[in-house]
Amino acid sequence: MILPPERVPLNGSVLGTVKGTWIIRVDEAMRLKGTTTLVLNVTLERSRRSPEEACVRRRLGLLLSSSVMDEFRLREGVACDIRGWLESTDGDGFLDLRAIYMQTV
Repeated sequence: MILPPERVPLNGSVLGTVKGTWIIRVDEAMRLKGTTTLVLNVTLERSRRSPEEACVRRRLGLLLSSSVMDEFRLREGVACDIRGWLESTDGDGFLDLRAIYMQTV
């Protein structure tokens, strides 16, 4: 089932990292039929520090339980996981967070 990206609570969130400030934009969101799995495709855009600086965008795919989006502390945990990924990698990527939040849901 396709979900409107603007209804995903992470959409528009701002993350501060050692690599700068990033905005999370949810491009696509869908719940896999017959499961509680949520698939998110997001664009992470780093704020410019100066007008001359090029805009930096990274793409990230996420798999997580849809119930994680219902509880603030769990969404905050997902944001921390995204922050860790941004700080430890370069380029685009994918995070499967289903197992991490299975026990807390």
